[in-house]
Amino acid sequence: MTSQFVPMYKILSEGKTKNFELSQRKITKKDVDFAKIREINHPREIPPKIGTLMVLTRKESIFDCVMSDAEYEKITNRTIVRIARGNVLIAGLGLGMILMPLLKNKDVKKITVIEKEQELIDLISPKIKKHDKKNKLQVIHGDINEIKLPKEQKFDVIYFDIWDNVCGDNYQQMKDLKKKFSKNRAKGSTVLCWEEQSTRSQR
Repeated sequence: MTSQFVPMYKILSEGKTKNFELSQRKITKKDVDFAKIREINHPREIPPKIGTLMVLTRKESIFDCVMSDAEYEKITNRTIVRIARGNVLIAGLGLGMILMPLLKNKDVKKITVIEKEQELIDLISPKIKKHDKKNKLQVIHGDINEIKLPKEQKFDVIYFDIWDNVCGDNYQQMKDLKKKFSKNRAKGSTVLCWEEQSTRSQR
């Protein structure tokens, strides 16, 4: 089930920065039918649904799509939304898609997001903050690989979501980040990485 996610075109506005672009994309029946044909030879692919997507792209990059709120993104982010509780640390802002259900979750008391790109913070964060009725959300500009948090700062859930694509080369970085932030884990905490199982299988 992905019904907990809000269509991000209702939250965000189209816009551009020096290195990024946020835009809407209409998914038609033709797009869905074509995706189903591809699925025959690419069974892991998840067909989109008819509707409007928000798509975040990085200019002049091989992997130009940073994130969208397509069905694949929702399915691969379901777990963090389901288990989030207490004090939550998230590496990577993306579209802010997972933040919307977390802001409504009474079990989530505080959300700290660390985002490397100030452009994305400026483009997306103000729109998300409008829905932060309980003042739960803090967005920090910084590189998760370099930033150091005090060991006294503990989190019940830590989620690393800084990768644009699934690649076996990312697995070592996942292990390094888990080790680095082990001191910031509260008792009984959970640590997750986006698409970790698929990444591990591609090593």
